[in-house]
Amino acid sequence: MLNELANNYRETGKFKQSEQLYKKSLYMYEKILGTEHNEVADTINNLGQLYNITGKYDEAKKCFEQSLEIYEKTVTLKHPDSAKVMNNLAVLYGKQNEFDESLKLLNKALEINKARLSNIHPDLANTICNIAIINFYKGKLEESEKLHQEALKIRQQSLGEEHPDVAFSLNNIALIYSRQGKIKEAEEIYTKIISFYQKAYGNEHLSLATAMCNYAELCKETGNFDKAKELYNKAFEIYEKILEIDHPLIAMTKESMKNL
Repeated sequence: MLNELANNYRETGKFKQSEQLYKKSLYMYEKILGTEHNEVADTINNLGQLYNITGKYDEAKKCFEQSLEIYEKTVTLKHPDSAKVMNNLAVLYGKQNEFDESLKLLNKALEINKARLSNIHPDLANTICNIAIINFYKGKLEESEKLHQEALKIRQQSLGEEHPDVAFSLNNIALIYSRQGKIKEAEEIYTKIISFYQKAYGNEHLSLATAMCNYAELCKETGNFDKAKELYNKAFEIYEKILEIDHPLIAMTKESMKNL
């Protein structure tokens, strides 16, 4: 119950409340179940995801590695629960530009998920999506788009059109369209997902700010500087409210706002 509430706080940008509940939940599970239990591993993984989102990458890595160690003992490393943590650790490696290490873990996770899960399972889509993101970072745009479209199709089938993961896939596709010069298509997607995030979460959510920044970058590249400035300012206000001052996204947004 505490874990679910903490997850909800994390998804809605209430990061301090989320961390408090994860730690409380972890303390209770360890006391009742011991330190080597699936519930303990799951809670540590969730805490790692929170640290990853909030830019505490060292803490996140420790959590993911600890969670994997527990799962290795309780369910083996060939279990979907282990694959979930591998996926999260791979995302962290990707953020730190360790692409080869990231892909190794993602390919392991993909192999496990394909063997153990249905072909429209959300966890399978998550892994495919993250492989697509690494391909995007490496400049492999066609391969990235193909994988993002595959992940999007799975998410639409398993989660429905009005789901944040569907919006996340669309955001990634818009990024590719921006790089490929498909300006109109990218703009249409950004407008759609910004509207979705506002309706789903209100006007102060991390995903909303990220979508605004991506759209602002497109506006900046196409010479629409007034629109870019407006979007960057809105995103920056959100980041300042919900993130700590030393979060990488704050510095990145400041840098992007230069010369506008």
